[in-house]
Amino acid sequence: MRLYLCIVILTFSFNPDQLIAGTDLVSVYDSLRTSKLEENKAAPISDVLIMRGGQEIYFANGTFRLLTPVHGKVFGAVFTGQGTFTILPPSSTERSEFERQFEWRLTDGKYFFKFDRAVLWFQDTLLGEMGLRNISGQKEIERIENETLDRSFKYISDKYNENVLHHIITELLEENPKPYLFTHFSSSDKKEIFFSYDLRRFEEVNIFKPPLEALTGSLFALQLVNSFHTFGEYQNFKEYELAQEDKREFDLIKNDVELSIEKGGQTSARAILNFHSMEKNRKTMSLILDSKLIIDSVLDSDGQKLSVHQLDENIFRLIGLPEQDSTDYTINIYYHGDLLQPFRGFGRFSKLTGSFYMLSTSTLWYPNQLLSDETLFDVTYRYPKNMCLVGAGRKESESEERDLRITRYTITVPTLINSFSLGFYEETKFQLSDKEPMISVFDVGGGEPQRVAEDVSNAIRLFSHLFGGCPYPDLRVTAGPSVHGQAFQDFIHLPWFEEYVGKQSAVIEITRAHEVAHAWWGHGVKSKSYHDYWLSEALAHYSALMYAPFVLKNDKALFDKLGEWRENIANLREYALGSGPKLGSIWLGYRAASIKTPNDYTISTYMKGALAIHMLRMMLVDLSSMNEDVFKSMLKDFYQSNIGKELTTNDFRKFVEKYFKADMQWFFDQWVYGTEIPTLKCTKTINKSPNGKYVLTISVEQKDVTNPFIVYLPFELKYDNGQTARARLFINKMMNNFTYELDLEPDEVTFNIMESVLCSLEE
Repeated sequence: MRLYLCIVILTFSFNPDQLIAGTDLVSVYDSLRTSKLEENKAAPISDVLIMRGGQEIYFANGTFRLLTPVHGKVFGAVFTGQGTFTILPPSSTERSEFERQFEWRLTDGKYFFKFDRAVLWFQDTLLGEMGLRNISGQKEIERIENETLDRSFKYISDKYNENVLHHIITELLEENPKPYLFTHFSSSDKKEIFFSYDLRRFEEVNIFKPPLEALTGSLFALQLVNSFHTFGEYQNFKEYELAQEDKREFDLIKNDVELSIEKGGQTSARAILNFHSMEKNRKTMSLILDSKLIIDSVLDSDGQKLSVHQLDENIFRLIGLPEQDSTDYTINIYYHGDLLQPFRGFGRFSKLTGSFYMLSTSTLWYPNQLLSDETLFDVTYRYPKNMCLVGAGRKESESEERDLRITRYTITVPTLINSFSLGFYEETKFQLSDKEPMISVFDVGGGEPQRVAEDVSNAIRLFSHLFGGCPYPDLRVTAGPSVHGQAFQDFIHLPWFEEYVGKQSAVIEITRAHEVAHAWWGHGVKSKSYHDYWLSEALAHYSALMYAPFVLKNDKALFDKLGEWRENIANLREYALGSGPKLGSIWLGYRAASIKTPNDYTISTYMKGALAIHMLRMMLVDLSSMNEDVFKSMLKDFYQSNIGKELTTNDFRKFVEKYFKADMQWFFDQWVYGTEIPTLKCTKTINKSPNGKYVLTISVEQKDVTNPFIVYLPFELKYDNGQTARARLFINKMMNNFTYELDLEPDEVTFNIMESVLCSLEE
């Protein structure tokens, strides 16, 4: 008889011998990391099924051996034998992503991975649920067991991964531990898959894989394949509705930072974190900080030293929290490291060597949570007084002290990110009118700050007209310290190399305008979860597309760029490491990128996202007059109705439906949640009828899609007398036929005018 152990969410009492919060995290971590397999803690098991989050782990038969306990708690085990891991992604999006990454196919509605080894890291109630609380069998440890354990240790503590042992420590210490399981499965043909079940996560179930199978012998980074909620949650809610969930354990209120920068870029800092815990008597808190920074000490509000664990070159840190009755905390974090490096020029840019400093990461120079939430900032910078520092937020004060300059910036509206630029800058001010923001461009020489200022000012003028007034009284712009652009409160930095191209181009105009547009999309109207970040990026990217023809005085740049993006999305992508899989869903956010397809986040979130906005625009435009008032009203209303709010994709859909006056779920299913891109084969014939009219017959066949897409395909007729006519084809079947009677014979019939539909076109 098969024993089914269905593991569900339970509340467990904590044993009297629980660890206390004052336990040194370093010693606990070292104990976990050096734990060994025990000879007298092995047991044969067979026909055991574990279910977590809707996923199934079946141990057919084999040996289950425990690791030595730490502080009386068992936290790990190795299984050798035969078993099956059954993966059941609960949504079509996640199933599609699983197949995109693994290239497996469903069998009876499930995916199966047969394993002969497994390492389990868990909160120790798992053993009782498996009926293995009192394992005492004597069995000599086999070489394969030690090798399996050693390999798993490398994965769970690799510098590029979130540290599994930090999660184990959290559940060891907390008064109310939650079920936790991380399992590493291996097969005899050296395939591996990883499963995580963690109720403290926004999405509790994660599936990982090694990024490149050929390199698994030396590379231990993990690539996230699936991330979703527990199976039961999908019984009552749609996938996109679950993005509303708030799973934060801590709410960061304010981050006060004092950052000291020495000549050469060495930094030291103190960050005072004020935060609220959603649960009383929390013992630990996970934070992230740039991997080049080292925490020296952490103190509570009374100056008592708190425990901290960190590994070299890893952004993840675990902090022990003080014992207190209040759920409101204040901790002081002291840290230092090589955060900044002077820019080293090359070729024609060698003259810029040392002119500005490159940040290791633009936003990890202060402690934060992995799933960032908005907070206030009060930052005081100390740096060599012969340099210029430009920061985000409002500049409150500036003074000098010996050979240092001291500048303070505050951000009094909760925001996700903060940054600064440091260099030997010269400031250029520009203002289109006294009713518009002052633009200050900080340049290191050799660029065109006046032109940059004019571009930024013109973008602000256009976006203010389209969406509503600029939220900033002034805006600071720097060249550097990164090769990518990024927008912050009252401050943006642009890629330094664009200042030296020396000519106008759509690429440059789009990049600048994109960062300006974030004042409206991203900082004005915000995104709720990583699934919804595409809204900020796609709306900013499309706003920038609308700016390019505004400054370049023609629409060609817009349609050329849309065509280029369509090619990137629809065609097979070739990479140095081989051909990439098809593009993932916009809904995946950052998860669309992988080591094999590193550009897919940009292609999906920015390019496909912007094309989705463009398709909405093209469906709303009046083709006879080319009037766009409805689309423009929709964007302006969307911005002005939601300033300061965090919105989901579903919120945006409901807003779109208000202007389309129709259910638009189909559109989001196809273009935002889905991955397929249709090929439309368009054929036409023109015949003269007996009554002297011309009969235009059009056939449109859909290809490369599982089910018919709904497509509004515009086409244009051109006549030799200079007249034009436009209309839309409503396509909702695999084969669609249309007939039109015309007074004149058209010279040209052009389909998908104005890049209106994301598709491949065959004629």
